Amino acid sequence: MSPTYFCDRNLGRKFPLHLRQLGLTVELHDDHFSQEERDEIWIPQVSRKQ
Repeated sequence: MSPTYFCDRNLGRKFPLHLRQLGLTVELHDDHFSQEERDEIWIPQVSRKQ
């Protein structure tokens, strides 16, 4: 099973697309959380999924 990479919103949209073109599984912050979500909320949630 290959890892899933989670890209924070500060990486923009182009960088994750390039990773996907390389065949990597990438999840985007904005697909799961609001842009205003505090780091102390979303980081533990993402960490538990890995």
